[in-house]
Order: sequence, then structure tokens, then C-alpha cells
Amino acid sequence: MADRHLGRAVAYANPGDQRWAVVDDEMWRPDQPLSCRFSSASTMRGCFYFATVEGYIIQVRLCPEPRLVPVVVDQPNTQYNMFCYLVPPDDHRCGGMLMVRYYLNLDHLSADEQRIMKRRRKVMDVIRVEHHVKAQRWNLIQLFEVDVAGKRLVPVEDIGRHRAVFVGDVACFSLSARRFPCVAGNAVYMGARGARCPPVGVRYLADKTADPSFVFTTDVPGFLECKAMKQYREKIPELNLVPLARPCTLQEYLVCCAGLLGGLKD
Repeated sequence: MADRHLGRAVAYANPGDQRWAVVDDEMWRPDQPLSCRFSSASTMRGCFYFATVEGYIIQVRLCPEPRLVPVVVDQPNTQYNMFCYLVPPDDHRCGGMLMVRYYLNLDHLSADEQRIMKRRRKVMDVIRVEHHVKAQRWNLIQLFEVDVAGKRLVPVEDIGRHRAVFVGDVACFSLSARRFPCVAGNAVYMGARGARCPPVGVRYLADKTADPSFVFTTDVPGFLECKAMKQYREKIPELNLVPLARPCTLQEYLVCCAGLLGGLKD
């Protein structure tokens, strides 16, 4: 789903229909008909929701007539400085629907908050936790629980010690750290979009730290590994991420599945 003027839209079909139909999205935002681009979708209790790049959450209703219903729209203007990901609820472990926001910089913070982050960064840069340097980029990722009834986003800093969340441009899902002990619980994994992109790999909620990006390589010489692959695939469709070492870890495999169409080539 995305801006229809860019070739994608919200489409639906009822049983027995011969073709898909497109939901009209201009009825609720006539002043900005070109900005309705969608980044992720989720279902909850039989209802369908999606997140827009502006950070809004919209519900798709088909009865009595197809339409889009705003659920959460009162969000700060971030000038498209973020990626928004909607994570389906984790019903088996009583986890709600989540919104993950990844910011490109710290402009969403106040001047005082930015000064605090810079001071913390100097301290954290010299602290080693479990033999890994925790990069001071956790503040680029915010997590919210979606309160559909209250039409709001509730900031959260704990999703349960056994819940791990993977988000990306391809898929958003939860995983049980109890079932897969090699995956960190109470953490957000950012989907890979390139060999070293995004710069944040894992956001740990318990201690407010983050690991650097997972590092991959490509099977095409000359690729700029610090950039996203999407733009390069237009000219090099066969471009793929490959693991630096084999066999790849479960985390490496999953962050590629979440963030990159086609996943990891191994």
C-alpha cells in the first residue's frame, strides 16, 4: 500500500468479486491528496490498520461502504524525518499492537533533550556491556502501544522479557525469545536496508542502549555498502545481501527478511 500516484493503493475484494477495488483515501484528507503513502499494516480483532509515513494510524472499513477511518492522527510534524512501522499484536503472549518509529536524526527532540543525549553519548562511548560497545543511538528509536479505543499512542519502554520485535519495509512481526534464546527479548530489531544500513541494529528497552547495524556484504562488486539497496536495485536487480560468515545467525536472517525484499542470499 502507498500513494496511488506512485503506483500503489489500498485494494480490497469480497468473496465472489471478479476484480479488486480501490478504497478512496481522499475523503479524510482533501487538503493533501498526494501525501497518503503507507508503510506497514496490521490486523487486530478482525480489523485492518496501517501506518502512514506521517505517523498516522488509519483503519480500513468495508461496511457499510469502503472507507478509511482515522484512528491516530494528532501527531507532531516531523517533516518526514522518520520511518513508522506497525507491529501486529502478540496475541499468544498478551502483547498489544505496537508502533515503532525510527528517526533519521535527533530533530524530534527538544534542544535540552539533545544536549542530554550528547552528554550521555560521551559517557556511553567508553562503556562496554557484555564485551560489546553499545552505540548511543537508542534515542533514534521510539516505541508506542496503540490505544485504538483512546485514539492515541502510549510510549512504552517494556514489551516483556520474552518478546522481540522485528520491523522493516517488508514485514513487521514478533518473536519469542523463550522459544529462540539466541534472540534478545524486550528489544527492537531494525530491518536491514543495506549492507550497513540502518546504523542501528538492535534497540534494547531495558537499559536504553543500542547495538550498531548488522554488517553484511553484497554479491555485486562496487556497491556502496553504507547506502540502502532499493535505489541500486533499479539498475542492478540481481543485487543481494550475503552474510559475511556462514552459516548466518538467526538474527541476521530475520533482519533481512523484515527489511529487504528477497531477504538474505545464502
